[in-house]
Amino acid sequence: IEQKELIEKNLSKIRENFNLKGGGFDYNLINDRLDNLKKKTADPNIWNYPDAKEIFQELKLIEKKIRDYNNIENSIKSIEEFYSLLEKEYDEDLANELVKETEVSLKASIKTRYLNL
Repeated sequence: IEQKELIEKNLSKIRENFNLKGGGFDYNLINDRLDNLKKKTADPNIWNYPDAKEIFQELKLIEKKIRDYNNIENSIKSIEEFYSLLEKEYDEDLANELVKETEVSLKASIKTRYLNL
């Protein structure tokens, strides 16, 4: 049952890293900014703006942040679903797979957290 403890520990750390709100990542605020940038880039005269390149760079960065955030959110949901199955009926293979999955997701969440500080 040591695996279950490791899964719980890793999942807790992933959630902690995922809770980026207040740590520089406000999902609603960043989505509003994304909408604003998309409106600017839809302007046929965008290349007449002196900061056009920076607008596209920021747009690309924000889209990556949102993708990373969504990937972590999906990983958490998936791990939680499989973990609930594991709690109902312990399966060694599933436990081993979940340990691996939590370790991969934990690394991704740490990377995303540092990129979004």
